[in-house]
Amino acid sequence: MIHNKSFYSLLITQLATNLAFSFYTMAMTYYVYSLTHSVLYSSLITFISVGAKIISGLSISSITQRVKVKTLLIFNAAFQIVCMFLLLICTNNHIDLAIMYCIIFLLSFVNGIFTPLKSRILKETLNAQHLSKGLSIITSLDQLLLFSGWVLGAWIISLIGNNNLLLISLTLLVLSLIAVFNIHIINKKDALQSKNPITTILNSIQLLNRHSVIRSLIIIECIEVLVGSIWIGSVTLKFVQVHLNHDVTWWGYINASYYFGTIMGAFIVIKFAKIFNKNPILKIITLMFIYGII
Repeated sequence: MIHNKSFYSLLITQLATNLAFSFYTMAMTYYVYSLTHSVLYSSLITFISVGAKIISGLSISSITQRVKVKTLLIFNAAFQIVCMFLLLICTNNHIDLAIMYCIIFLLSFVNGIFTPLKSRILKETLNAQHLSKGLSIITSLDQLLLFSGWVLGAWIISLIGNNNLLLISLTLLVLSLIAVFNIHIINKKDALQSKNPITTILNSIQLLNRHSVIRSLIIIECIEVLVGSIWIGSVTLKFVQVHLNHDVTWWGYINASYYFGTIMGAFIVIKFAKIFNKNPILKIITLMFIYGII
């Protein structure tokens, strides 16, 4: 068993932040769709979020070169709280959608910074013996939250409204900020070869170009996440309300079943790893084709 205060604080930060992000994405998608009845406008929320996270992932090295890691974690959590508070104000006062999209971009950009930092923090807080176990615990609980978050979020919207779901997201982010202060790591900057953020991003792209398999897998992952997250969000919401004539709770059930399927798929791959390790590219192409047909 892992006995490490910093690890558990990191775990609380990760889970609270991810659940808050899941809740707020549901709340904003439902709000924009209810306001505009447009799948396009509501889909933009997911599109902007994914795009912002990709940009933050590419620029993380330049950011950590200028800002100390612990300071960055505190700023990250605090800035997300400010953005969530602004979204609450926007939804309560029906502020223009363009302004909300800008806030969502900033919130998602900052949220995307935390993910690359997680591995570094784990390496610093856990020894080699517990590292893989700690990462496994966080990943498993993350998957569980993705599954249960849709059901819980849909229930909350149905019972008390999407604005109160945003308020719960704000509370979770405050909890995350409190947990960040209990993460004890060496507060230092990362030394990089280049201080120019554009050069750093170009170097990252050149690195991918030298590893064609990794580049292809990343492209596949980006397309799948972008397209998948859009139909999981606004498209299924319209399907439930217009074609099935059910309330928003069924939106949660359908999307929860999707994430439950991904969890089961991961268990199958782990169980039959030897089979999946043979001709993996062919299996990826076959499974992606079946996924597309379904």
